[in-house]
Amino acid sequence: MDFVHLSATPDTTSVHVEPLKTDNICNADQLQVSKGDDASDILPDEILKDHIRSFENSIQNYASQAIMIRGEFAQLQRELETQIEQFDQTCEVHYEDSEVIIYQLNKQKDYEYILDYNEVEVPQLRVILIELMRAIAADRSDEVGRYPLVIRKPQMFRSGERHITSQLFKEGCQG
Repeated sequence: MDFVHLSATPDTTSVHVEPLKTDNICNADQLQVSKGDDASDILPDEILKDHIRSFENSIQNYASQAIMIRGEFAQLQRELETQIEQFDQTCEVHYEDSEVIIYQLNKQKDYEYILDYNEVEVPQLRVILIELMRAIAADRSDEVGRYPLVIRKPQMFRSGERHITSQLFKEGCQG
């Protein structure tokens, strides 16, 4: 199966969140920016904390890095949401619930392509984002496969339109 080919230029430009100057993660978690304007609500704080600690040798200010990573994750999720129909057409849905769809990619290079397309250029951030998606997938499903792509469902999907649309499509194909 060929991987989804995204259009030549992304519809949105990556917005890089500047880390805030605070050393107290409790204060940082109270800030709305730390939740990525709701696009990172699928990223549990525990998973974020565990993965930031694994890079603690190179990350100096934990609180500001948590906010920055959550913001980057949120931006990536917003961009992936706009491409969800392309993933539906070209990738196998491995798991789905009311909040997320987990697609199965074919190889590590597919992650690289997606991150390149979405203008995530910092190598360490790329690794963290991929590891966060793998952790979220493992948290939600027992069998996530080797290359899960976690995408938060767009609001219309969350409200049930995806189910209704798929049922109408199935009925239209059968009738």
